[in-house]
Order: sequence, then structure tokens, then C-alpha cells
Amino acid sequence: MKSAHYRLDSSRSTLLLEAPATGTAGTMPRILYWGTPLPNDERPQSLARALTRPALQGGLDDAVPLTLSPSLVNGFPGQPALSGHRKGRNALPGFPDVSVKEDDNSWTILAKDTAAGLTLQIVISLAADSNVLAMNTRLTNDGEADYDLQWCAAATLPIPSSHEEILSFRGRWCGEFQTARRRAPVGILMRENRRGRTSHDSFPAMILGTEDFNETTGAVIGAHLAWSGNHRVLHERLPDGTRQLQMGELLLPGEVMLGPGQSYQSPDVCFTFSDEGLGGLSSNFHRFLRSDLLPPQTRKPRPVTLNTWEAIYFDHAPEKLSHLAKLAAQVGVERFVLDDGWFKDRNDDRTSLGDWVLDEKKYPHGLEPLISEVQNLGMEFGLWVEPEMVNPDSDLFRAHPDWVLHLESLQEPTGRYQHVLNLTRPEAAQYLFDSLDALLKAYPISYLKWDMNRDLSHQADGQSFVTGQQTKALYALIDRLRESHPTVEIESCASGGGRADFGILRRTHRIWASDSNDAHDRQSIQQGFSLFFPPEIMGAHIGPMHCHTTGRCLDLDFRAITAFFGHFGLEADLSQLSEEELSRVTDYIALHKDWRSILHSGRVLRQVLEDGRALLFGVLAQDLTKAMVSYAVMEQTRDALTAPLRLPGLDPDRFYRVCAFNQLSNPGRRMKNMPDALFDGSLILSGRAIAGSGIQIPVLDPDTALLLQITESGMAYVSG
Repeated sequence: MKSAHYRLDSSRSTLLLEAPATGTAGTMPRILYWGTPLPNDERPQSLARALTRPALQGGLDDAVPLTLSPSLVNGFPGQPALSGHRKGRNALPGFPDVSVKEDDNSWTILAKDTAAGLTLQIVISLAADSNVLAMNTRLTNDGEADYDLQWCAAATLPIPSSHEEILSFRGRWCGEFQTARRRAPVGILMRENRRGRTSHDSFPAMILGTEDFNETTGAVIGAHLAWSGNHRVLHERLPDGTRQLQMGELLLPGEVMLGPGQSYQSPDVCFTFSDEGLGGLSSNFHRFLRSDLLPPQTRKPRPVTLNTWEAIYFDHAPEKLSHLAKLAAQVGVERFVLDDGWFKDRNDDRTSLGDWVLDEKKYPHGLEPLISEVQNLGMEFGLWVEPEMVNPDSDLFRAHPDWVLHLESLQEPTGRYQHVLNLTRPEAAQYLFDSLDALLKAYPISYLKWDMNRDLSHQADGQSFVTGQQTKALYALIDRLRESHPTVEIESCASGGGRADFGILRRTHRIWASDSNDAHDRQSIQQGFSLFFPPEIMGAHIGPMHCHTTGRCLDLDFRAITAFFGHFGLEADLSQLSEEELSRVTDYIALHKDWRSILHSGRVLRQVLEDGRALLFGVLAQDLTKAMVSYAVMEQTRDALTAPLRLPGLDPDRFYRVCAFNQLSNPGRRMKNMPDALFDGSLILSGRAIAGSGIQIPVLDPDTALLLQITESGMAYVSG
């Protein structure tokens, strides 16, 4: 019996699947092709023959293909996609009975092994316009005894031999989304995360590409696990050159014990590929999020936000808040968010988490006077909460110490003086819903900053690990709140970027990319963040001159330009700014409002220049009529003069006016004269010239930046 072939097409790619004849163990389907669109009359049988691999001497008599669920059952020597057993039995299911159902640009592959008592379901969908491929896996225990599941890859993707370089992610608190490049090694390259949340240091993603791929050139494949808990990202290269990429939820020992009839559902893995380097990859993911995943509020103009944390900390003096609100409205803020310290006895971070009732000492008349003032000033009101946590010094913990995640007989360490509530307990989840629901009913709150300031250490309900259930219970809690309060927007903050992933983005509207408002650090954080996430969901604020987390003192223009492209805002005591500084902040906010429809819909531009000594970040309008670009110097440049800035992507046959928005402070210290044309609005160049010869940038100090506006001039291009 011949193999069957199936095809999916999007506007940007073709996906071919080969399903061998059913009835033989190890006959799972395989991806035959995923790449640029093939002709409609391409013959998959011929393609399969062209890719037939010889059986090698010294090996098995038949070549072993890389399937959607590789397994030792047919002799595959690498990492299996499924691992589990029933007290040592049924450890190698063969799934001889396979069917493929086609539906709306997706496949549902059902594979059964009656002898092993297991059913495997793999769902594959190809987004019509964004070229994003989503895959997930579901395993059902059809047997009469429990099945101890140890690993179930959400997806397995074959990697072409040409993609020899790997870009992966590392980081830390206040230093998220840092990238590292290496050659693909022989053997397994694996990153595992056991922190119970997405993590600051192991963002669940990997990019593989051809040699020396960059922002504009090279073929790349990107993959991301849409999951907010423990995870595994695994790349393997076998000695014969076979390469696979697996991603899935990392399961702790005994965490998933499937009883008869029970199923395990994996998260989604989202893949995309691009022949236009990292810029094309980002555009695909951004297009997918904007059209298929993000909540509808993110398609509206993102309100300029002031968050009170680094302005007042726990000092909620009414007159100070009132003055801050007036100054916020004066500079153009549209949303005022009251951060930590508003609830009962919360005067530092050691107490009261879990007691979500207003501190009547600070707010004897409730929140109404502050909210009314904020709204009368033309701003929305938002509130900080950290629902998943509880301090030992709280009424909630004293009443329900058993509501925290823990392992019996072991003392759990605190983190930031707090424990994690066990959301898998219905009564704990109900308490949190009731508390938040009451706040949202009592006050006109349009926005919740949902924080989560520690890792999960003892990820158990007393007896068994429940990390995955905890993540799903969090999702359910947020989903329930959104259903009850559909106009309220929610920010995902986990001591910064510790919970940034497509899973949480299905139900939230913004991600706080990092707890660091230090513009120097934010430059690289935001470059890494933007590889997968579009600017409109990236919380980015102008912080104080003296940075809270690093101690650096940075120029206002540099702080404003760094925050400008994201979901723009402020997090500083505006009363400490001079009139001239308030005026500059006002100008940046006004410019952002003029440009945000472009910034939050266009194509992101990035360049790493001079080995990281300078960074470019910008956004190009989809219709190529304009672009906004930041050129930031991170450290002393190598040469006395920087090379002209070449910016590809503009229409080569249109003319553009290029003008810097900000002036340089003390330019005479480094230059006898300035390139005035860049500042007076007289510089008009074709897109071809901007990409080809470029624009000379003045000599900048480290930790300074230029904000360049590039707008169509209206001149016509005449060839010859």
C-alpha cells in the first residue's frame, strides 16, 4: 500500500506531509517539505523519492526517517518525542493505526496503539498570511492501568543541514532576552527551565539559520513554545546528519500520571521561516500575533502610561499622588497606574500580599477621590496586583497556611519574603477571583498590572508536583476575570520579563519586558524581545535619571528614545524634573502619539553595529512612506568617525526627508562642526541612496542616541 500525501498552503509557504501505509509499527507521518510555495502541480511522490536516504553499512537494514513522533520502536537512535511507561511496560508504543483529517488549513493526525493502550493526536495548522506553523500533541491513556508520562514533545521539526548556526536565549533578572550564537554541535543541545514560570534566563525559543545570517540576509527558522511554565528546548544532530528540534513542557517526576481515560494536552509550538534573515522572521511572528492571537484591545492606540512605582514606592501620600497625577496629565499621559502599597498595611514588601482590601489609613475615603481626579484630568486608572503570592505576614496566610505550594515535611524557602498560592486548589482560585472581581466592580479600573515576583520552588500540592496544573489554573483565572470584565486590560509582569510568551499573550495585553528602566540595558533587552514580540505589547518607560536597579545616571533624551518605540510610558517622580525637562517629555509624548499608529503596526528594523558598540532600532511603515529610527551608542566607538548609516527597506524609487528629532548636548566636545542637514530638515535622499551610500551620523557620546524621522518628501524619482 502506497504512502499518502497531504498539502497545506499559505500565502508564503507550502507544507507537505507524508503518511506511510498504516498497519506497521513506527509508521508515523513525517514532514516532507516546508518552504517557499511550490507549484500547484508539484508531485509529492517525486519529492519523496528524491529525498530517499540510503541504508548505511553497519546500521539497520532500512533507513529510519525522522517522523512527527520519533521513537526507538522503528530504530530511531535519537531523542524520542514520547517517553513514559506503566511500571516498565508499554514504553515503546508503535502507533500502527494512523489517520489524517484535513480541515481549514490544518491537519489532525490520530495515531493509535491498541496493544499499548495509547492514542496520540497531533494537530498542525498553518496560518494563512503570517507563515507561522503551530503544532501540539495530545496523549490519551486507553489502557486499564496508570501511565507515567515523562516527556511528550509538543512538536518535532526536521532541521535542514544548511542551518548550521543556532541563536538561543539567556538572561537574568533585569537582563532578559540576551542572545548567544554557536555552531550546531553533534549530539544534543538542550535548555531546560524548572522555575515554574517562563523565566528570565531561558526564554523558550530557538532560531536556526544559514551561516552568518543577520537581520536582512540568510535563511532562518524560528521556534517558540507558547507556555508559561517549565519547559524543554532541544536540538539534536545525529552522526548521519539528521537534525531535529523538539519543544515541550518539562514534566517533573510523577507530575503527569494518566489514569484510564485521561489525556495530557501539550502547549503549542509556533514555528516560522524566513529567507530575509531575522527581520523577516520577526515580521512573520508579529503579523501572526497581531492577526491571530493578541486580544482586540491591542489593536487600539496604546495609552501613554505613568506607573507610580519608581516615583513614590510605598509612600502613598495623597498630596504627592495628586501632584503626580496633575503633572502626568500636563505632559500628555493617558493612563495612571497606582503600583504597590495601596492595600492593607502594605508599607514594605514583607507583609500583606494576599489581603486585597484597601488600606484605610492611606485611603480613608477609598480610592474614589484619586480615581475621580485622575479621570477628571482625562486619564484612565490602573492598579497593581500580585494575586498569585502571599506573605507569611498576612491575614490570608494566617487563616490558610495550607493554600501555598509546598511539599509535606519540607520547609519551603521564601522568595522576596513571599510564598506562592496553590491555584490548583479551587478555594484559593475562588478567593482570588472574588477579591479581584470585587475591586473591579467597586472602582472604574481599566487596567491591571499583574505582577509575579518569585520563581516557584516547591511546585507541589503537598504530595505531587503540579507545575503544569498551576500554569493552567492561572490561565483559567485570568480567562474568568476577562470574561467578567471584558474591557479591563491586563499586563503580564513577572519581576520584569519572567513571564513573556505566546501562552500568556493569549489572555493579556502587554508585557513588562524588564524591571530595569536603565536605558543602556534596555537597548539590548528590547532588541532580543522584538525578535518574537511586536512593539505595541512591550512596556517601555522613561525612568528616573538615576536608575533604580543599576545606579547609572543617564540623559533624558537617551531614556526617552529608548522607551519611545514600545507601549510608551513614564516611571519617575515628575516633580523632580525641571520645567525644561517636563517640556522635553511633553514633546516626546506628543511625537509618540503622532507616530504610534506606525510604530505599532509597521515592520521592526534592527541592526547591531560595530560589534555591539552601536544599536539601531526602528519601525518602517507597511506602505514604506515613513520610518522612525533610533541610533544609540552603547560604548566608545572603535573609529574616530562612525561609518555612514545604511538603512535598507525603504522604497528605492521614492525620496525621503531625513531629520533628527533631538539635538545633541555638548557636541563641540567631539566635533568642530555638525552635519547641519541632519538637523535642519533640508536632507532629502532617495531610498536607494539611504540604503546604498547611507547617512553620516555625528560623533555621539556613549549612552546617547539620535531619533531620526524619515518621511516621504513628495518628490518624484526620475530614472536616468
